[in-house]
Amino acid sequence: MPPFEFPKIHDFPPFYTKQPVRKTWEVQRRNWADLILSYCKASKKFLLNVSQDLQSDLFNNKNINRSLSRDVLVEILEYMNGEGEIEWDTSVGKQTQCFVYWRKPAEWASLIHTWITSQGLENNVITFFELTNPDPDTNELILDPNEEVFAIHSHVMNRALKILKTQGKVTLFTGSDADSLGIKFHS
Repeated sequence: MPPFEFPKIHDFPPFYTKQPVRKTWEVQRRNWADLILSYCKASKKFLLNVSQDLQSDLFNNKNINRSLSRDVLVEILEYMNGEGEIEWDTSVGKQTQCFVYWRKPAEWASLIHTWITSQGLENNVITFFELTNPDPDTNELILDPNEEVFAIHSHVMNRALKILKTQGKVTLFTGSDADSLGIKFHS
């Protein structure tokens, strides 16, 4: 995968400090949100850990010796949460990590359903494990690695499947664990 090409604003020192003028802060916050989404999409990153990722090149620009503070990052993520672009992972503690929706779950649901029907897999029961892991005999995935829906984080996949269920496009069959969840796609 080629390295992510940061936009010019990433080299602008004031970008790393919360601007005091409300309108300027709103633009800055949106620019950070767009940058986070673009970066995560380019690297197929679905989970952002606040402490760990704060040290990454995304929030820490060594060329200009600037970094975003944790408080400002959390404020940006709270804004993104309100926009439906992230969801806090409540299983690990408050504001520790989040799922990044560079595509919203409804978009993933549509892409997954379109891919399944294009492959003629509707009206077959597929387990969650089969959908997200290679076949042990053939080492092939049901989802094509070249397709965008490949390697979706299990949380994002579950959210998309729940949306498809409410739309009547899948029937979900409970298994003994998350991997054995049965999924029957409808056309």
